[in-house]
Amino acid sequence: TIYYRCETLLLSPVEFLQDPLRWISALSAHKANFSAAPNFAYGLVAKRYNAEKMKEIDLSSIEMLSSAGEPVKPDTVQRFLKVYTSHGLNSNALRAAYGLAEATLVVSCVKLTDDFLIKKISRLNYEQNKVVEVDSHEDTITNVGCGPINQSLSSLVVHPETRDVLPANQIGELWIKGGSIAQGYWKKAELTEQKFNAVTSDGQGPYLRTGDIGFIHEGQLFISGRLTDLMIIAGKNYYPQDIETVIDQFNEKIRPGCSVAISVESDDSEALVLLVELREGSKPDQGALQDIAQEIKNSVIGQCGITPKRVILLEPKALDKTTSGKVRRQPNKARYIKGELTTSVLYILQQEHNRFPKRSIIEEGLLAIVQQYPLQEKPTLLDSPISGLNEAKQDALFQETKAFISSKAAELDYILTEELSISEVLSKGTIAEMVEYICCFFEMYTNIGKNVLFAAVEKNNEALLQKLISPTRDVNTGGIHGKTALHLAVQLDRPNMIVLLLSRGADASHATELGVTPLALARFSGREHLITVLSSTDDAKNDTNLSVASLWAGLFASNEDGQSAVAAKANKRF
Repeated sequence: TIYYRCETLLLSPVEFLQDPLRWISALSAHKANFSAAPNFAYGLVAKRYNAEKMKEIDLSSIEMLSSAGEPVKPDTVQRFLKVYTSHGLNSNALRAAYGLAEATLVVSCVKLTDDFLIKKISRLNYEQNKVVEVDSHEDTITNVGCGPINQSLSSLVVHPETRDVLPANQIGELWIKGGSIAQGYWKKAELTEQKFNAVTSDGQGPYLRTGDIGFIHEGQLFISGRLTDLMIIAGKNYYPQDIETVIDQFNEKIRPGCSVAISVESDDSEALVLLVELREGSKPDQGALQDIAQEIKNSVIGQCGITPKRVILLEPKALDKTTSGKVRRQPNKARYIKGELTTSVLYILQQEHNRFPKRSIIEEGLLAIVQQYPLQEKPTLLDSPISGLNEAKQDALFQETKAFISSKAAELDYILTEELSISEVLSKGTIAEMVEYICCFFEMYTNIGKNVLFAAVEKNNEALLQKLISPTRDVNTGGIHGKTALHLAVQLDRPNMIVLLLSRGADASHATELGVTPLALARFSGREHLITVLSSTDDAKNDTNLSVASLWAGLFASNEDGQSAVAAKANKRF
C-alpha cells in the first residue's frame, strides 16, 4: 500500500465466511484493480452466486485476480469465470500464484501476458515422481502452472531425503534463495537451521526449504502438495488434495472442502483413511450412510487407483480448520489417531481384510504366470517391465490371468459383477501395477464387505440376482443391523426384486436387529403396492414385531418426516 501509494481494503476470513459474496460486492463497490484468495474462495462465490441479487455487480475494473494459498483446480477456475465474466470480468484476469511468508510472500505468479497452463500428467509416472504429459483420455492428474519463479530468486527442485538436485520434469521439494527470504524464525534457532540453511548434496546453498512438493515444466512452477502431507502407500506417492477433489464430487451429500485424506500405520504398512463431513441439515439413515461411504470409496478406487482402509463419515464442523476455512490435515490426523473424533462419527466403512486375498498371493500367482512367456526381461521382481509380447501372447497372458483371478474369487465365494478388461490389465507397465489394479478390481466389483445379493438389488439387475441366487446361498443373510436383501428392495421400492427374492425363499417376517420386518418397513413408508405383495405371504401375516418396528423402521425409510420422528424416540431409547 505504501510502496504503490494505493488504497487497500482488508476483509477478514470470518467476514468472508459469514457472507462470501461480500467479497464480490466490495470488489465492485470500490472499483478494485487487484485481489487475491485461495482456490476454495473462488469456488464458494461461484456456488453462492445469485443472478437476481447481483444485477448491479460490475467487475470490469479488475486487472488481475490471484489464486494462491492452495492448489488451483481447473474446474473451480472454469466455474468462477463462467459466472462472473457476465459482470464485466476479463476472462484472462484470474492468474495462479505461489508464495509463502518466509519469502515475503510472492515466489511465482502467472503474468497477464503468459498462458494459463493446465497440464494433464500421466498418473502412473506422477506416482513415481516423474512428469510426462499425455492425452486427456488416459489416466491422468491435472495440474495448474503457478508461473515462472520471480527473477529476484534462484530455485532448485531437490530430492527431500538425498538432497540431490533434480532436473526439470522430476518432482521434488522446492528450495529457494534470494533477497526477499527471511533470516529465520524468531527465537527458534534449531528450526531456522533446518529450514533456512539447507545445503544440497553437492554443496549448493544455503537455501530455504519450502516444504512444498512440485516441479518445473515449460518454465513454470507447478505445485503438487505439502511434503508433510505426502502419502507413500505400497511404494507409490499420493497427494491428499487429489483424493479430496474426488470426494468433493459428492457435494450434494457432503460438505465440499471439508474432507481429509490421511495415511496411518496398519499392519506394518501405511493405509489410506478418509475423513468426510456430511452436509448440515442432512439426516441420512444408516443405509443411506453406507451408500454414501461406498460411493466415495468406489470413486477413489476408480479415479485414484487406491483402496481406502476406512471411509469415516462425520458430523458437520467436526474437522479442525484454519481461520480461512481450510482443513488442517496434520492436526486432524493427530485427532484421529488419538480417538478425539469418535464422538462426531456417524458411520465407518471398514475394509474387510479377513476374507480379502492377500496381496502376496496375487503377486506370486502373477509372477508364476508371466514367467512362462518369452519376455525381453524375465520379471523376477515386481517392478520389472512387462514388454516384448506379441498380440497373441498378450491375449494368452490375459486369459490365464483372468482364470487365476476367477479361481481366487471362487475360493472365497466372491462374485465378480463386472468383466476384467484385457486392455486395462495389459496397459499396466509392471507386475506391481497389475497387482494393484487387480486388488482394486476385487474391491470394486465383488461382494467384499457386504451381502453379495445387495449388489444386484442396488443395480436393479434382475438377471444378476437370478445368477447369484443358488440353493447353497442363504437369501436371508443380514447386512448392516441385520437388514436383508429383501429389506433393501423394499427400501429402494423395487417390486420386481421383491417378487424374485420371495420366490427364492426370502423371509418377509425376518426382523433386523432393530426389530424391523420388510412388511413393517413398507407400512411405515406408506407403500401400499409393496404391502400388498408382502402381505400375500404366509410368513408375513403374523407380524408380531409391528409395534417395535413402527418405532425403528424410520432408520431404513426414505421418508424424512418419519426419520425425524423416529430419531426423536431413538434418542430417548439410547
